[in-house]
Parts: sequence; structure tokens; C-alpha cells
Amino acid sequence: MSRMTRRNRWSKTGTLRVGSLFAGIGGFDKAFEDEGFEIAWCVEWDAKAQSVLRARFPNAKIYSDITQVCEKELLREHGKVEVICGGFPCQDLSIAGKRGGLKAERSGLFFEAMRIVRGLQPEFALLENVRGLLTSNRGHDFATLIREMGQGWNCSEVGWRLLDSQFFGVPQRRERVFIVGSAREGCAEEVLALSDRCEGNPSPSKASRQSASRRVLGFTPSQFANYRQGVGTLRANGGDLGGGSETLVVEPRPVKSAKGGTMDRPIVRKLTPIECERLQGFPDGWTDVNDARDGVRYKQLGNAVTVFVAKWIAARMSNCLARAEGAPNRRKGSR
Repeated sequence: MSRMTRRNRWSKTGTLRVGSLFAGIGGFDKAFEDEGFEIAWCVEWDAKAQSVLRARFPNAKIYSDITQVCEKELLREHGKVEVICGGFPCQDLSIAGKRGGLKAERSGLFFEAMRIVRGLQPEFALLENVRGLLTSNRGHDFATLIREMGQGWNCSEVGWRLLDSQFFGVPQRRERVFIVGSAREGCAEEVLALSDRCEGNPSPSKASRQSASRRVLGFTPSQFANYRQGVGTLRANGGDLGGGSETLVVEPRPVKSAKGGTMDRPIVRKLTPIECERLQGFPDGWTDVNDARDGVRYKQLGNAVTVFVAKWIAARMSNCLARAEGAPNRRKGSR
């Protein structure tokens, strides 16, 4: 597709389009949709996760097994997408697993993702995985990934960065590697550029961390246990505004001591699914589809990309695409 044809289509629809691989419950999809992109299609094998995708993205076509998805069919049925994104399976890369690497069955699905990228030739390819990707097979797997990302399609540049969710509006530490391939030189670098001192990545000093925590979305005032600066961080029906049921309820329980007798030991309760949704940046009840059990929702959220991190990337991609076409940022509903 020529640049002129692409420009004409954008000016008609006013919308950039995304295809999502290993979509899960739609963390990337939610982020890109919030930034004005249209979700054209999703690929996700898990039936319960597919239920969430159908409920939250009713206009997107859902495909199941990535090994059975034909890139020519995607192009024929949906046309070009500007971005292809996905967090490919991490089980063979995580330091908690057997570390089979990219040669193993699950994490090796990365090569299927690249098959689709090469067939569709997007403007951006965006992949995400655990930090263990950097050291898998003594770093050789990451070198293979970077080489593959830059070959076989109109890729001009590949960049990567380790991003931590705690600096993007959620109260959890969650480091993930994000890799961006760009068809335009300089765009991958621009998307992932991050200084040491900015709102998304505050300086490691104590004062800067405290300042950042006051900007985190979802914090509520609380005077629980005599704390007055945000104990009720993930309030469902608690905190000063909801009746006193805090996220982390500490209760004294009698426990036998080593010297005999008993002593009080605090017990901290488990987070609820809705609180885990907030930890990952999803709206309340995002995974509450078809009466899903809590265990299913916990697993889905544990595998998800943090929405606010993905949204930060999506906004930068949108700006790059709009500027490359010599027009203002085009978002859904813009004129």
C-alpha cells in the first residue's frame, strides 16, 4: 500500500488501527483504544479470555490459535493495521520456569508473531515480555529476537526498554521488557525515550518517589491505623469514603510464641479481583464476564500487561504516526 493511499484512508476514517496477538484480556487493546485507535482483530487461544475480549471489544474479530492464523487472510479481511502488538508467552523465559528459551514450544510462538508482522507490514510492531527475556540462554535469545524483529518487513529501527509499572500510575512493582520495531527511522527511539526525571519515571530519590506517589491514580484518603496519607490505596467500598474496609486489613491473631504463651500477629488479607484489576489499570469489573470464578480472574490479571504502561506507549505511537503523515494527531472521532 503506498503512502498516498494510506493517507487517503486515514483522512476518511480519522482512525488508526491495531491488530493484537496473544491478546489475553486486552491490556494492550484497552490502552490503544483509550488513545483513539480502533481494534481490528485479536488473537487469543484461551476461551475464557476470549469471552472478556468479546465483551469489551465487540467490533473486533477474535481468532484463536496463532499457528492457524493466516496473515494473508488477515490482510484480505481487515486491511492494513498501523500497529501489531502483543505479549508473547513468557513461561520458557521467566527465571521462575525451566528457561527453555525461544526454542521451547510456548515462548517460541514469538516466531509466529513475526510471521504475521512480515505478512502485514505495519508501521509499528510492539512486543512485551518478562525481564528474564534479557538473560535467557545467556542473552542469545534476546539477540535472536532483536535480529528477527528487524528482518523480513519494512523495519527501519528496533528499540527496547525495561519499564516498571510502579512509575505509571499503579501501586505495584512490575518490570517488563517492551520491544518496538518501527517502519520509520527514529520512531522506535522516540516512542521509548525516557529521561531519568519525568512524571513516568521519577528520580530514585526519596522525595521524588513520595511526589510520584501523590500522583498515582486510584489512591484515596484514609485514617486507618492512624495513617493519613493513602493507606486505602485500592478502595472498593472502604477508606474514609466507603465505610472502613481497607485493601490490606490487618487483624491481630493469637499465635503461639517460641517461649510458650501467645502473642498477637497481624494477618493481611488477600486482594480481591477488583483490586487486582486496579493494580493493572483496568476498570472495575473488567474480568467479571460470564460469572467467571475468582481464580480465573486472578490468572487473567496476573498474565496481563499493565494498561497505563501500554497507554503511555500507545500515545507516543499515535503522535509519531500523525506527524509522519504531516497532520495533527488523529484520534477516534476527530475531524
